[in-house]
Amino acid sequence: MNNDKSARGSVRAMVFDLGKVVFDFSFDSAVNSWAEAAGIDVAEVRKRYVWDGTFERYERGEIGLNEVHRNFVGQINREIPFDSFEKAWLDMFRNEIPGIREILGRLSPRFRLVALSNTNADHARIWRRLYPEPLACFEKIFASNEIGTRKPEPRAFEIVMEYLGLDTGEVLFVDDYAENVDAAERFGLRALLFRDSAQLEGELQKEGLWPV
Repeated sequence: MNNDKSARGSVRAMVFDLGKVVFDFSFDSAVNSWAEAAGIDVAEVRKRYVWDGTFERYERGEIGLNEVHRNFVGQINREIPFDSFEKAWLDMFRNEIPGIREILGRLSPRFRLVALSNTNADHARIWRRLYPEPLACFEKIFASNEIGTRKPEPRAFEIVMEYLGLDTGEVLFVDDYAENVDAAERFGLRALLFRDSAQLEGELQKEGLWPV
């Protein structure tokens, strides 16, 4: 968290990540299913697959799941039917993060709430359907595949700030990924690394932003 005590109480908006902050998901479950479909051990899949930027392009909306599938099976050198690949990819979502719906519901009357998520069109269709109540607390959701950029790229934060029309010191960014929190702080935002709802409440209380 930004420790500038003179800024405390000046927050007018909060920007939340979605995955692992508002709702849970398991990328491991998809990889396990892909390994089973490919007929090889999951450790071997992880050994063979190289993060070459394909998933990042997918999250910027530059390519579709068909290309992700071709890249993946090419790297692991095993066939996986597209239908099986897609099913595992779409079945990774889990429950809401405990307590987060209540927190967002209490924050939304006092602060402007928006979301900024690294995601893709296929997943966005799923999480928009599965979690309508907490998502309704956000006045706008910025999905990386729709804005053409993703965290921790500065342009992602620029787009959100252009929408909010506020100074960076008036905005608190909440994310579970340290690289994104660091990038937000470099951009000038006040930022908080999320672990769970109780920890979030405690950090907000330290900043004089909770209870509301």
